[in-house]
Amino acid sequence: MSIYRAFSINSVAVVIKMSTLLILNKAIAILIGPSGYATISQLQNIVAISLTSATAGLGGAAVKYTAEADKSDKYLTYILLVCVLSSLLTSALLIFFAKKLAADFDGQIEWFIYLLSFTLIFYVINTLATSYLNGLQKLRLLVGVNIISSIFSLLYSLLFLYLWKLQGILIAVVSNQAITVFIVIYFCKKKELFPKFRINYIVQKFEFDIVKKLLFFSLMVVIPSIIWPYTYINVRDLLTDKFGSHYAGNWDASWRLSTIYLTFITSVLSIYFLPKFAKCEDKKSLNSAVLEGLKFIFPVALVSCSAIYLSRDIIINLLFSDEFNDMKQLFFWQVCGDFFKVVTWVVSYTLLAKAQTFRHIFVEVFFALSFYFFTFHFISTMGFGGVAFSHFINNALMMLVIAFIYRISKFKEA
Repeated sequence: MSIYRAFSINSVAVVIKMSTLLILNKAIAILIGPSGYATISQLQNIVAISLTSATAGLGGAAVKYTAEADKSDKYLTYILLVCVLSSLLTSALLIFFAKKLAADFDGQIEWFIYLLSFTLIFYVINTLATSYLNGLQKLRLLVGVNIISSIFSLLYSLLFLYLWKLQGILIAVVSNQAITVFIVIYFCKKKELFPKFRINYIVQKFEFDIVKKLLFFSLMVVIPSIIWPYTYINVRDLLTDKFGSHYAGNWDASWRLSTIYLTFITSVLSIYFLPKFAKCEDKKSLNSAVLEGLKFIFPVALVSCSAIYLSRDIIINLLFSDEFNDMKQLFFWQVCGDFFKVVTWVVSYTLLAKAQTFRHIFVEVFFALSFYFFTFHFISTMGFGGVAFSHFINNALMMLVIAFIYRISKFKEA
């Protein structure tokens, strides 16, 4: 399947997902306002860290080893074992540290963290099931599942938002996956596409080499997935301390907007390029796949970022409210940073697909920390707009470093 065919099929799901996110975003803006964004985003960052920890970051590994058919059943059995153990450990840690995690918000999100600890196992199942479909490249089925899940998630979130305002949307944030997992299971069962988990792979001969490979893969995903949300939490605290929760909420809104419109690109990378990169057997074929990705992503990113910037007034009026007008000063550097980010993603996915563990971790940790320090410096010299400039300069530098690492890397099968 060509990238353009994959993109055209997936675009339907992405348009629907973007539409549902934009509708929900507008409802939150009207019913809660900028200050509520900070609380929602803070909980979402905790959720993001917890969900990655619960799956041990092995969603990408499930895609990779499903795509490599000769390794599929055995590796997926080990992945399931690791994920179940990891989700139990993560749940225990959430329960133990709930009070501390909620301390910055006077304890108002504490019981949501307890609820999250009980829904993590559902997220594990959901992630492994969708990763399995992705690895098999069952694109039409995966798109159908994503469309139904997006619509259901919207209705679920709107209902809770309408009934209980901020409390309601916080419930939806931590419990959504516990509901949508049944949609994925239904379609997998209907198409008889469940992976063949076999306990004898573990009982008869426990293979530490497989666990070692999965550990390295896990580190590549878990460490960045913890360090980035933790960085966002601290950046949000910087903005709140210096400018107040109103401005922190405006920054959160701009970040949420970037996440929504970049969904087109991230979805194509995950469903098309990750399995494709994993199958490349030498640097020459990988170069060809990367070049194909850049030829596709570059113009799409350029057009998307330009359109968002030129439509900034319409976007604020249509998707937010007058309380979010301070977002305007962030738009230019935000979309410039987004452009460099998506171009970087194409190349950085090769490090993930080829299990370049330490290089991938170094880049992610270094630039997560640099974003915080850039923000600390530039909001002092440029004001509120400095946080967006930090996003731009950080991603531009990251692109150069990733390009250099890719050039000197000699990829081997993992």
